[in-house]
Amino acid sequence: MEKPLGMANPQEEQNKAVSPELADHIAMMAAEAAQELLQQNQQQAQQQQAQQQMQDPIVQMQMQELQLKQGELQLKQQKQAVDAAAKADQLRIEEARIAAQKEIAAMQVAATAAANRDRLNKQQETDGMRMGIDAAKHRAQLAVQQAQRAAQFKQPSKKGSK
Repeated sequence: MEKPLGMANPQEEQNKAVSPELADHIAMMAAEAAQELLQQNQQQAQQQQAQQQMQDPIVQMQMQELQLKQGELQLKQQKQAVDAAAKADQLRIEEARIAAQKEIAAMQVAATAAANRDRLNKQQETDGMRMGIDAAKHRAQLAVQQAQRAAQFKQPSKKGSK
């Protein structure tokens, strides 16, 4: 106890010559030193016990099991992270595929509409030409008929010329 006190313990003859104030002071210092010494001894005992436990084969096996479980947990966490990233990638790919399909469908609708417009325009053009041709034929027939009638009126009548 002399080390924590920082001085030597007084001898019995010295105790008789000490004043009560100094005796109280020494008693308080001795109590503090005893407390410090107790704490140091407890820490040393705990350290020794921990070292002994670390050398115990059962404790070592338990520590190895704990390390294995920690490794398994880390692997599981890494796998979950990889799976989550793969799922996110798959979702992005699916979204891109859907967007591409929508774009293709829109282009197909536009192409179909354009083809229908072209077909309708060509049909209208063809119908217009037919109507024009039919009208021209009809006019030509009317002209021929009018020319024939006119020719009939201009010919002298065979009955009356004799």
